[in-house]
Amino acid sequence: MEPRHPDATNSNPEISPRMWEGFFREFQAPLFVEDVTEVLAALDKIRRQGVTDLGPWLDAHPDFITKSLDLTRIIDVSDYTIQWSGAASREELLNSLDRMILPETLPALKTILIDLFEGRGYYSSESQYRTLDGRHLYTWNNGLLPRRGDKPALLFLATTEITDLKQYQLELITSRERYSLLIEAAQDVILSHDLGGKITFINQVGLDLTGWSRDSLIGQDLSFLFPERAPDESRRTSLKVLSETRGRSLYEAGLVTRDGRSIPVEVSATIIPGQNNHEGQPQVLAMIRDITERQEADRKRRELEDQLKNTQKLESLGMLAGGIAHDFNNLLVTIMGHTELLSSGQQRKADVESALGVIMEASTQAADLCRQMQAYAGQTVAHLTEENLNSILENMSRLLQVSVSGKAHLNFVYGGDIPPVEVDAGQIRQVVMNLVTNAAESLTDRGGEILVRTGYRKFEGKDLRRHQLANHLPPGSYAFCEVKDSGRGMAPEARLRLFDPFFTTKPGKRGLGMSTALGIVQGHKGGFMVESVPGDGTIITFLLPESHRPNKNHPKVKASRKAPDNLHLSLKNKTVLTVDEDAAVRAVGDGFLRRLGCRVLSAGNGPDAVRIFGDRQQDIDAVLLDLTMEGMDGVETCRRLRAIRPDLPIVFASGFSSEEVEKRAAGLEPYAFVPKPFRLVQMRRIMATVLGAELES
Repeated sequence: MEPRHPDATNSNPEISPRMWEGFFREFQAPLFVEDVTEVLAALDKIRRQGVTDLGPWLDAHPDFITKSLDLTRIIDVSDYTIQWSGAASREELLNSLDRMILPETLPALKTILIDLFEGRGYYSSESQYRTLDGRHLYTWNNGLLPRRGDKPALLFLATTEITDLKQYQLELITSRERYSLLIEAAQDVILSHDLGGKITFINQVGLDLTGWSRDSLIGQDLSFLFPERAPDESRRTSLKVLSETRGRSLYEAGLVTRDGRSIPVEVSATIIPGQNNHEGQPQVLAMIRDITERQEADRKRRELEDQLKNTQKLESLGMLAGGIAHDFNNLLVTIMGHTELLSSGQQRKADVESALGVIMEASTQAADLCRQMQAYAGQTVAHLTEENLNSILENMSRLLQVSVSGKAHLNFVYGGDIPPVEVDAGQIRQVVMNLVTNAAESLTDRGGEILVRTGYRKFEGKDLRRHQLANHLPPGSYAFCEVKDSGRGMAPEARLRLFDPFFTTKPGKRGLGMSTALGIVQGHKGGFMVESVPGDGTIITFLLPESHRPNKNHPKVKASRKAPDNLHLSLKNKTVLTVDEDAAVRAVGDGFLRRLGCRVLSAGNGPDAVRIFGDRQQDIDAVLLDLTMEGMDGVETCRRLRAIRPDLPIVFASGFSSEEVEKRAAGLEPYAFVPKPFRLVQMRRIMATVLGAELES
């Protein structure tokens, strides 16, 4: 094999055939020497047919590419080529070169043919081969092409294997395609912007959601899609994500579309360092999710929770109604029975006094039960007030007694030195009622014990971690109410689901009480602790933080009204106007006042009271006025009477609590209040206070 010599004018020394042979054999890369004389002859024939551009002609005659292989004769190969090709010997390789050709090799052969056709001196192209031992190789080929007239026409081809590089390149392409597919197929909007707030990318979902084209958005400030954020705020947000949130931020905003709609979205923003993006600058990658359906679901869930709370409260009241009806019936039997015995007129004086005492005691119990029902119904000030847990429990103790079955023994232990808590007393009563009801239902048919205990103490972190559920409180001192039962207890899995809506272990129940209680206690910044062992009862404790309201804002606590200095005053000949639409109640008030020596004028409604007072105002010393009447109620009647005489003493009578009276009669001070049902001693004390001119102003 002869090397191609330089031109005669070149002064460089020639390479001897021996040196060339050694270089060719020992070169550590695949080298081929091919005789393409017949290929050139075939190409000359095509040229003579008028073909000037071989590329389109080969596209129309692809068989010529494979035919050129038959026209090519391999003269020699380097020793390294034998090893690289997987051949056992030079002879095997030279006789089996056609086995190394793949369909993917043909584009490189086409390039060689075009270069030969156009008379180029060099060739370079990527190609693929299959070795004789079955390996698939990627190569980069560089060739020295023969000159016209060379005899023989030899092609020198040097091959560099680039399989590893090509596989990395293919993996990179695949990765980019996969990344692009994930980005474009994502269900969320994916957007990136620089630290100045300029949008640099948005996926197809974002384009579909906003209605804008990609060209319209790229380069726009983030405030273009989020108008509530000014451009400088976009930059501050980016820097905040970078510096204050460890590279991550989550917030909600309104995304404005091309047609002006504002879509509620959740934005999760992450910083991408500069070295991880093609521009070399940090970027903020934002995942934007349309939360319209989630917000609608949350709204419906809140509505359902409100409905469930109302349903639970109705169920609780329904349960109470049965117990209260039973208790009232017993009281009515006592009152009606003794009244009927007295009406016969055949009892001795001692029996009459005893019967009257029993009737009065039963009536007092009925009145107390009514007051507790009013308290449970929440007829107090509607906002948070400072309360004492002991007072709340004491005021509803009778109500709790009648709400449990006869086989349940309910006991109370009140702790001392409990600081006030800031609560809605009506809601806390509902929590206690739910806990006691739950405890009663956990008892067996043989009954059991229920203990309600209050207190104030410090709770350690280990105790809270071991027993606390649902809402995690920090260690510290809390006022607490504990309800302990001797019932069936709960398995650990039931304990963990205790506050789940609808969860219950009791057949026929709906399991709403505990979830309602949880919502109320959490709303008061409190929490629950639960201890339970199967077969050994349950202890459920709710904790409430101590009130830290400044003393000057504490609600005024009115002491019991006293009139020791004027009770000796005679009420004889004092004139009182009584106003009540219930004739029976009015008759009792009239009777008490006459018993005290007063003269009485009576009216069955507000207009009559105003008329009578207008005619006899100089004779009337005070007015006993029912708060709730149809048409002109007590409040409006009071205003009209005070319009005639501003200093007129008024005593409101009502079955409502004093807090409710204060709310309804706000602005009408001074006035006194006597709760229904009233007693003679109460009426005497109130009227003595009013007519003795000691009414608080």
